[in-house]
Amino acid sequence: MIAVASIALSTSVFAGTNLVKSETEFRTEGYATQAQAYEAGFDIADEMKLASNGQLKFQLPTTSKGNVQKVSIEGVEVSLEEFSAQRGEVKYRAIVDVDYSYTVKQSNDS
Repeated sequence: MIAVASIALSTSVFAGTNLVKSETEFRTEGYATQAQAYEAGFDIADEMKLASNGQLKFQLPTTSKGNVQKVSIEGVEVSLEEFSAQRGEVKYRAIVDVDYSYTVKQSNDS
């Protein structure tokens, strides 16, 4: 199970095309060890880095109206979060922060 959060950071305009810089976060399920959680996090990071433009358009949230063109990964970082759902049981989940940008071609109808 992976949870996702997203924040759009900035927009610049150039001749009907907007460049949007954004970030999102993926969270893995809980693992018994830090090594397992890091491995799961880096699996997600590798998947993001190797994904095609079409896959990234589907996997990453885009908040702008219009036709999303090119999606680019700007950076990926994996960190861990320690948590416990019950007393005496500590688990670890990876948090994968993805910084990305995408261009949006504005339609004439907007």
